[in-house]
Amino acid sequence: MTAAGLCWAALEALEVKHGKKSNTIKLAHALSLQAVRQQAVDLHRRTRSSVAAKVRSAQSGLRFVSRKFELMDAVAPESRTAGFEE
Repeated sequence: MTAAGLCWAALEALEVKHGKKSNTIKLAHALSLQAVRQQAVDLHRRTRSSVAAKVRSAQSGLRFVSRKFELMDAVAPESRTAGFEE
């Protein structure tokens, strides 16, 4: 519905009238421009979703590793620094 509304607005802004050859070119340009705009918006949405998923995954991994370190500290607190003595 939104895409149809935007196309209609573009046509009205260009004052496209039925039956003129120049209007066909204007119409083609307007529809091409609208298609590019929709692709750019869709790409932006998908990119943001992908980045958000990667961030959630990294945060989940960090929480998992942090819990493992907490368990290691509870069982053997000295094991975290083992091998790093001067």
